[in-house]
Amino acid sequence: ADLSGYRLVLAPNLNLLDEATAAWLETYVRSGGQLVLGPRSGMKDRDNGLWRQRQPGPLSGLLGARVDYYYPLDEPERIHGDVGVATVNTWAEVLDPRAPDVKTVARYTGGSGWLTGRPAIASLVIAAASALPCRRAAAASSAPEACPKVSLPPGEL
Repeated sequence: ADLSGYRLVLAPNLNLLDEATAAWLETYVRSGGQLVLGPRSGMKDRDNGLWRQRQPGPLSGLLGARVDYYYPLDEPERIHGDVGVATVNTWAEVLDPRAPDVKTVARYTGGSGWLTGRPAIASLVIAAASALPCRRAAAASSAPEACPKVSLPPGEL
């Protein structure tokens, strides 16, 4: 499908990600689109095999960050940052910003002390576009909880 008419694409449950879809999304972002990925994105290929590179698999280079590690939560964790405050309920994914211009926009701020201060959401602006791996845990079948609800000024992400 042609995404050029959309300023923002939300992909909250993109666990299986093949190379063609990754290339399609990269073209969209490099053409000025904004992409938000949810937890566990790009973990596996189309055959349900793990990618050799860490999450988000073939989109790691585009996003300039990867998931350093992920962990199922026993208790909720809070995240806080430029995008507001949210509660993570199921999975914690700690991001590893790799590119020098990646901005951490939210960090873990409470709960079990081992996550405190670690990156939870990061953003990378690519020309006029941006890619935002939103790492907020989602209930197993609850896509609407995949990313925090935020209000953004027009044209910003």
